[in-house]
Amino acid sequence: MKHLYLLTGLVHPERADVNVSSTRIELRDTGDVINFSVYKSRIAFTVETGVLLNEDGMNSLRLFAEDQVRTVVDSLGFLIGCGYDIEIIQCIEPKSQGHLIFGVEEKYLSELNYIDRVNPEELVQLMNSEFGVYLRRCLNDLRLAIRVPQDSPFYCYRAIECLTHHFLNNGASNKNEAWQQFRDQLTISKEKIMYIKGAADPIRHGNPLEAQTADRREVMTSTWGIIMSFIEFAKRTSQA
Repeated sequence: MKHLYLLTGLVHPERADVNVSSTRIELRDTGDVINFSVYKSRIAFTVETGVLLNEDGMNSLRLFAEDQVRTVVDSLGFLIGCGYDIEIIQCIEPKSQGHLIFGVEEKYLSELNYIDRVNPEELVQLMNSEFGVYLRRCLNDLRLAIRVPQDSPFYCYRAIECLTHHFLNNGASNKNEAWQQFRDQLTISKEKIMYIKGAADPIRHGNPLEAQTADRREVMTSTWGIIMSFIEFAKRTSQA
């Protein structure tokens, strides 16, 4: 029995009026058929498969659809010198009346409840302090870690590495000493950081064929914990 899934989304910025003619691909390993097009920056993506997907399956399908569409849109962007982004918004399965609107959160990160430890106003104040230049770059990378799952380890490690420059620019004589001060002040083990670095290395060095074996959830939660420790360090230092 075949199931048809329809995913819709947008190419950003919408005013760019991106158009891609209908593209049909049959996947050899599964026999699934995908078809997608972009009309006036609106994405329509269908998948015919023999698998009935639950919510997790639909989320995985979203990542697959984003990757397929992004490949075409990035190619177009390169050729005409434009920077596009894409977003898949919802998935519909008409037969079972399944309809999922994709959220913007990673549930396991929101469940850390860090907002109970630092309120938004305090974080904005830190952004305007001596720590701001590092935190702004760091939080930019963490946004990308959520938005681009296949590259999450790269963005996570770069976010952490950025914060070490606070110590390098405030007394540490070299990078090794800056990393040591970073770990000591935040009480972070070297092993935890090296796990994230190991996950990031294939992407950092531009090797798309090297297998990524690290658990993305562990990389993300560990990174969020490290960044939170730095924010609390910054709060203490600012109040001293």
